[in-house]
Amino acid sequence: MNKGIGCKSAFVEIVFDKFNSPIQPDKHEVRVRRKIMRNKDQYLLNGIVISRKELASFLESAGLSVSSPYYIVKQGRINQLATASPSQLLQVLFDVTEIQLYKERSAQSLKCLQSTAADMEQMRADIEMLKKRREMLSKEKNLLEKYEALNKERRILECAILEKERSELIAENDRVKHGRIALEEKQQNLKSQRQIAQENVSDIKKKLHTIAKELEIEKQRSTELSKAHNALEKKSAILELKLADILEEQKREKELRDEVNETMNKLNSQIESGEEELQNISMQHALLSKGEAVLNERLAKLQQRRNELIDKLSRRTQFSSLNDRNHWIKAELKTIEEKIREKKNVLHQTMQKLEQNSTRLQAEKQLLEQHSTWCDELKLELDKRKINLNEMIAGRTHLRTVITELLNEESTLMVDLCSSKEKLSIVNGMLRKRIGKAAQIGCESVTKVLEMFRSEGISKQHIIDGYYGLVVDNVDCGDNISQALEVTAGGQLFYHIVESDHISSQLLQKFNERNMPGELHIMPLNRLASRTRQYPDDEDCTPLITMLRYDPRFERVFQHICGKTLVCDDLETATQKLQQYHFEYVTYEGDQVRSNGLMKGGHHKQRVPLSQLHRDRINISEKIISMESRLSSVSAMLADKKKDIDNCEQEILHLEMEIVKPRQQIEAARMKKQTILEKLQDIKHQITNDERMIKECRVNIELSDRRKECLTEEMQLDLAQEESSLCDEKEIQQLDEDIRELGQQIHDIFSERIQVELRQSKLDNLLRANLIRQRDELRKPVEESLFAKRIEKCRQEIDTLNTKSLAITEKKQKMEEIATFKAEEKKKIVQRLKASVEELKNVEEQLKQNEQALVPQATDMMSFEERIQQTTDMIACFGVLPAINQEYYNLSLPDLMKRLESTNNSLKRFGQINQKAMEELAKLSANIAHDEMCLEKLYAVKEELESTFCQLDRHQASFIESSFTKVNHNFITVRLNLQARDLATLVPRADTLTAGK
Repeated sequence: MNKGIGCKSAFVEIVFDKFNSPIQPDKHEVRVRRKIMRNKDQYLLNGIVISRKELASFLESAGLSVSSPYYIVKQGRINQLATASPSQLLQVLFDVTEIQLYKERSAQSLKCLQSTAADMEQMRADIEMLKKRREMLSKEKNLLEKYEALNKERRILECAILEKERSELIAENDRVKHGRIALEEKQQNLKSQRQIAQENVSDIKKKLHTIAKELEIEKQRSTELSKAHNALEKKSAILELKLADILEEQKREKELRDEVNETMNKLNSQIESGEEELQNISMQHALLSKGEAVLNERLAKLQQRRNELIDKLSRRTQFSSLNDRNHWIKAELKTIEEKIREKKNVLHQTMQKLEQNSTRLQAEKQLLEQHSTWCDELKLELDKRKINLNEMIAGRTHLRTVITELLNEESTLMVDLCSSKEKLSIVNGMLRKRIGKAAQIGCESVTKVLEMFRSEGISKQHIIDGYYGLVVDNVDCGDNISQALEVTAGGQLFYHIVESDHISSQLLQKFNERNMPGELHIMPLNRLASRTRQYPDDEDCTPLITMLRYDPRFERVFQHICGKTLVCDDLETATQKLQQYHFEYVTYEGDQVRSNGLMKGGHHKQRVPLSQLHRDRINISEKIISMESRLSSVSAMLADKKKDIDNCEQEILHLEMEIVKPRQQIEAARMKKQTILEKLQDIKHQITNDERMIKECRVNIELSDRRKECLTEEMQLDLAQEESSLCDEKEIQQLDEDIRELGQQIHDIFSERIQVELRQSKLDNLLRANLIRQRDELRKPVEESLFAKRIEKCRQEIDTLNTKSLAITEKKQKMEEIATFKAEEKKKIVQRLKASVEELKNVEEQLKQNEQALVPQATDMMSFEERIQQTTDMIACFGVLPAINQEYYNLSLPDLMKRLESTNNSLKRFGQINQKAMEELAKLSANIAHDEMCLEKLYAVKEELESTFCQLDRHQASFIESSFTKVNHNFITVRLNLQARDLATLVPRADTLTAGK
C-alpha cells in the first residue's frame, strides 16, 4: 500500500464477546475496527465512524484505559510478576484495574473542587461588599427616578420625532420606490417587448427573405414552365403543321394516285385496244402478205408458163432441126438444174438463218423477261429504300425533338439542383446551429468511413450490416411530442447505433486512421444495460418511450435516452407528480423537471423540430443525388442521341447515295429493255424476210422444176406440129388476160398491204415509243399504309405533347396558385413587419422616456435612503427604550416638538445630579446579578461533582470486589492444579495479609 501497487486500504478489527460497557449495556458483542488508508485512518465502532478520542473514552468507560501498561504483556513481564512480592502484586492489581489511576485523578479533582470552594467564598465576600456599596448609592434614587423619567420622556419624544420623520421618509421613499419599481417593471416589460419585437422583426425578415426566395424560385419555375409550355405549343404547332402537310401530301398523293390510276387505266385501255388493233392489223397484214404471195406465185407461174409458151413458139422458128433444138434444151436443162441446186443451197442457208434468228428471238425474249424482272426488283428495292429514307428522316426529326426535350430537361434539372443545394445549405446551417458543427461533420465522416468499408468488399460487410444509423433515423413520433423528445434527448438524437463494441472499435479505428474530422458518439447495443421500469398508471403523466415508434431491437437505446422521462401537460402537473413518483418530467412545450427538483424551461421560439430538419436534409440529399444521377443520365442520353443523330445523318446520306444507284440501274435497264425490244423487232423483221425468201426460193425451185418438165416434154415433140402452136397461142392469150387480172389484184393487195404496214408501224410506234413508255414512266404513288403510319405517329406525338402541355398547365396553375398565396402571405408579412417595426419604435421611445424618468427617481431614492439611514442611526443611539405611548403617534410633528422643548426645560433643573454615581450603581447592580448567577451555577456544578464522586466510589468498590474475586478464583485454580501435581504448598502469612489489607 505504501508503494501504491494494488492495495488501497487495510483494516484491523477486534471483537469483544460478552463486553460489559456502561455506555452500551445492551450490546453483548462489540466490534472495534481501525481502517488504514494512504491519507488518513478511520475508527469504526459496530460499523459507525467515530473519532480516536471518542474511541479512547469508550474503552476507558469499559475499564480499558489507554494509559494502562498491562493490557499488552511485554517480554519479561511474566517473570517479573512471578517473582514479585505481594505488595507489588497488589500494586499491579491496582494498576490493572486502574484503581491507582482513579485515586490520582480523584485527588486532582478534589484539589480542583477545594480551589473552587475558596473562589466561591471570595465571590460571596465580593457580593456582600457590592451590596453595601449599592445601599450607599441608593439614597439618590428618588432624584434619579425623576431625572430618569424626564430623560426617558425626552428620549421617547426625540425617538418619536425621529420615528415620525423616519416613517414619513420611508413612506415617501416607498412611494418613490414603488414608482421606480413600477417603472422598472414597465422598463423590463418594455425590454422584453423590445426583445420579442426584435425577434419578431428578425423572424419576419427571415420569413420574408425565405418567402421572397421561394417566390423567386416559383417565378423561375413558372417562367421555365412557361418556356416549356411555349416550346411544347411550338412543337405541337409544328407537329400539327406537319400533320396538315402529311394530310395534304396524302390528299395530293391520293389525287395523284387517282390521276395515275386513271391515266394508267386509260393507257392500259389504249394499249390493250392498240395491241388488239395491232394484232388485227398484223393478222390482216399476214393475210394480205399471204394472199399477195399466193397471187405472186400464181403470177410467176402464169408468167413462166407464158414465157415458156412464147419460147416454145420462138424455138420452132429459131431451130431448123430437132437435134439443134434438143441440144439447146439439154443445155438449158443443165442450166436449170444448176439453178435448182443453187436455189436449194440458198433455201438451206436461209432456213438455217431462220433457225438462228428464231433461237436469237427466244434468247432475246428471255433476256427481255430477265430485264423486266430485274427492273421490277430494282423498282421494289428503290421503293424500300425510299421508305427507309423516309423512316430515317422521320427518326432524325424525332431525335431532334428528343434532344430538344432533353436539353430543356437538363436546364430544368440544373435550376432545380441549384435550388435544392441552396435549401440543403440552409438546412445544414440550421442543423449546425442546433447540434453543433463537430457532430454534423462527424455524421458526414461516418458516411465516408462506411463507403471505405463498402469498397473493401465482402470481408467488411458485417460492419456495414452492423451499423444501424443515427438514433433520429430509427425513431418516429408525432408533432405534438417532437419538442419534448428534442429537449429530453438533445444531442443524443445524433448518436450512432451499432450492433456491438467490436463494430464501434472498427469504426473508430478507421476514423482515426484516416484523420476524419468531427466528433463521434456510438451506442453499442451489447453494452447498453437492459432496464425494465415500472411506470405509474396515471392519466396526467405518460411515459415518453411509449409515445415513440421504433424497432424493438433498439429498446435499450431508447430506454437509455428517455426511459426515465414522463410527459405531462403543464409544469404544475410535473412538479406535483415529482412528489409522488421518482422520475424526470417534461411538458409538451419543452419545460423540464429533474428528479432532484431542478427545473428548466422558459419561452421556446417556434422552430422546426430536429427530426423534421434531419428528414428534410435526408430527403433533399436524396433528391440531389437522384437529380445528379438523372442529370448525368440525361447528359449521357444527350451524347448518345447526338451520336444517333450523326449516325442517322450518315445513314440518310448513305441511303440517298444508294437511291441514286437503283435509279441509274432502272434507267439503264429501261434503255437495255428498249434496245432488246429494238433487237426483237429487227430479228422479227429478219425472220419475216427469211420466211419470204424461203417461199421465193421454193417458188423458184418449183418453177424451175416445172420448166424442166416442160422442156423435157418439148423434147418429145416435133417442130412442125401446127395444132400445138395454135393451142399455145390461145393459151398465151388466156395467160395474158390472167396475168393482167393477177397483176391488178396484186397491185390492189400491195397497196392495201402498204397501207396496213403504215398503220401497223404507226400503231407499233405509238404503243412502244409512246403509250408503253408513258405507262413505264408513270411514278408509283406512295403507299397509303406509309401515310397512315406517319399520321398515326404524328398524332401520337401530338397527343403526347398535349398531355405534357396539360400537365405543365396544371402544374403552372398550381404554381401560380402557390405564388399568389405566397404573394398574399408576403404582403401580410410585410404588413406584419411594418407593424412590428412601428411597435419596436414605440417601445424604444417608451424605453427612452422611462430611462429619463428613472434618473431623478434614483437620485431621490438615494437621498431618502441617506436620510432614513441617518435617522435610523440617531434612533439606534438611544439604545433600548420602553414602548412609545400610542398617544405620541397620533400627535403631529409640531406638537411633538413643543413637548420636547418643555421636557428639555424641566431637565435643566436636575443638572446637579451625580450622573457618574448613577452609572456606577447601574454597573454594580449588573455585576451583583451576574455574580449571583455564576455562584448559583457553581453550587449546581459542586453538587453534581459530589454526586459523581459518590457514584464513582461505589463503582470503585464494586470493581475492586469483582477484581479480587477473579484473582481469588484464578489463584484457587492455580493452587489446586499445583497441589494436585505436588508442585507447591500454601503457607499463609499474617504480615503479608496485613500489609495487603
